[in-house]
Amino acid sequence: MKLDVTNAAFECVTEQSLAQPDGGTHIASASTPAALKTSVILCKALRIWHHQRTEGGPVQPALYTLLASRGLCILAPVLDGLFRCAEMALGRQLVAGAGCTMSADEAWLASLIGLARRDAPGWIIRDPQQAAQLEGAARSARIMLRECLI
Repeated sequence: MKLDVTNAAFECVTEQSLAQPDGGTHIASASTPAALKTSVILCKALRIWHHQRTEGGPVQPALYTLLASRGLCILAPVLDGLFRCAEMALGRQLVAGAGCTMSADEAWLASLIGLARRDAPGWIIRDPQQAAQLEGAARSARIMLRECLI
C-alpha cells in the first residue's frame, strides 16, 4: 500500500508547464520524503475532486480510481471528507493548483495534515464547530495517510 514517489514525481514533472503561476509552492519543496508523498497525494486528489465537483460528477469513484492505481483506494472517503470539511470551514471552494505548483489551498491542506491542531500557527478557522470538524478530518487523514505510506 505504499506510494511510489519516483513515479509520482515523474508524473508531476511531465505535467509541469514552463510558466508557473506566481505565488505557488512547488510540490518538491516538501521537507521530508513523507511530506512529499503526502503533498503529491493531496494535490492529485484535490485536483480530481475539484474537477468532479465543478463538473457535477461523483467524486468518490473518481478519487477511488486515482488512488487505486497506487494501492491507496481506502483514502478516497477520507480525502473527500477532508476536502468537504475544508470548504465548509473556509466558506468557499478550494482552489486547485496546476502541474507541480501547489495552490495556497493545497499547501494549507498539506500543512494541516502535518499539524492537525487548532492551536498550531496558521490555523485560520475561527468558528469552534467548524474548527473541530476540520481538525477531526485532518487528524483522520493524517492517521490514514501514515498507515498507507509506512
